[in-house]
This record gives sequence, C-alpha cells and structure tokens, in this order.
Amino acid sequence: MSLRVVTIEGRYPTDVALGVIHAVLAAWYRSVGMSRVWKLFASLPQMKDILILDAVYSGNMTVLKHLHAADLDVLVFLHEVVTHSGCTSLAMDVAAQYGHLHVVRYLHERRTEGCSMWAMNGAAENGHLEVVHFLQLHRPESNLEWALEYAAADGRMDVAVLLSDLFGTDRECSTRAMDGAARNGHLAMVQYLHLNRRDGCTTGAMDWAATHGHVAIVQWLHANRTEGCTTSAMDMACGAKGHLELVKWLHAHRHEGCTTSAMDDAAANGKLEVVL
Repeated sequence: MSLRVVTIEGRYPTDVALGVIHAVLAAWYRSVGMSRVWKLFASLPQMKDILILDAVYSGNMTVLKHLHAADLDVLVFLHEVVTHSGCTSLAMDVAAQYGHLHVVRYLHERRTEGCSMWAMNGAAENGHLEVVHFLQLHRPESNLEWALEYAAADGRMDVAVLLSDLFGTDRECSTRAMDGAARNGHLAMVQYLHLNRRDGCTTGAMDWAATHGHVAIVQWLHANRTEGCTTSAMDMACGAKGHLELVKWLHAHRHEGCTTSAMDDAAANGKLEVVL
C-alpha cells in the first residue's frame, strides 16, 4: 500500500489536531483493543494512515508493529513526510532481530539513529545470516564475540560459522558460546566449537546440560572435554525434572557427587523414583 499524507485543513497535521485524534483513538483502543482494526479499515480505508500517524505521535509501538511489522512504506512515509523524530536505534535493532534486511538497509542509508549491538545479537540469535553479514560490513556497533555467543546458544550453525570466521580462530572469544550451546541441547554446535575454536567451556556446560536432561551432551563433554562439572549437575538433575537415568549415569561416571539439596529438591517435587 502507498501511504498518503493525511492533511487537516490543507496542512500537515498539527500537534493540536493529532492530540484530538489521539484522544478519540485512545478511548477506542481501551474499548475494543486491536480486535476491530481490520473491520475499521474495510469500512474506512483512509483510517489506516490516521492510525499510523497516531501511533507515531503517541509512540504506540504495539499498533505500529500490528499494522505494518516490516512494511517499508511506513518507514518511507515517516522519514519523508512526518515532522517527528521518527525512530531511535531500537528501530534497526528490532528490524534486524526479525530478519527484515530491506528495513535495516533503508534505516542505515536514510536515517542517522543507527543501532546498538543488540541488532547483531538479535539477528544472530534468530539465524538471520544476511542481516548479520550486512551489519558486520556496515555498522560499527556490532560485537562479534557477543553475537557468536547468541548464535551458539540458539544452535544457529550457519551464523556461528560465519561469525567464527570473521572473528578469527586465532583470537579467543568466550566460553559462554559452548556453555550456552550445551545448556540448550545443541550437540552439533558444541562439537563444532570444540573442533574449530579454542575458547572451550566451563563446568557450567555440563552442569546446565544435566539440568535440562541433555544426556548426549553430558556424555560427550565427559568424553571429550576436561572441564567436568560440579555438584550442581546431579543436584539439578535430581530436582524439578527428575532425570533419573542421567542421575544414575553421573553417579557411575563422575566423582563430584551431589549435595543434600539433590534429595531435598527431588522429594519436594514428588520425584519418588529419584529419592529411592
């Protein structure tokens, strides 16, 4: 859709006029929320422009996201027509997080607000490879170390490979990458980081893998890494989830044991099979 300039008495809308519009729409939103927006547009198509203007005027990001998400026409409209601050660095951050490369590129070329390092982090975490590459080339705010951590924790292999190559395998990154991958059950990512980076992990990798019942990762770390675990591994495996088979494996293959909280938590959560 091509947005038109909404004029009031032959002029661009004034703060006074927008204030009146906002008072009416605010009451309407309180009454019906967003449930009747599309019926309103079907009856009065011109209201779409008015709702966009009101959302910008009042800073109602919920309405803007609901109406347009990544509709580039809205950004062009705001940039070229509306005498408003337009956006902050959050705009590019959100566009990057949701993989809207055309929006990120437009904001980079036409706006001055830039982004924060969360643009790269969000794009990496959600697997938006092209956005990650664009930000790395064009935005100085990007932090490759943090981005790699987020990509690894979410199992985004293609993004992690790109970031690792960009960062350089000769430079140490962070143990949080492998720790996060282990915590969230991404065995292939743990193995990739082990083979291609020298950052390693901490005892938190096995502890968190045990906490979430990732048996294969616990066993792989035991066989291939030297960091080991702490008593937290068995304590948490006994806890809310009651991973009995993992508890047995830890008892048979690890020497750290557990604390009294292991049985306490298992009993508190009704995990009788673990207590016995």
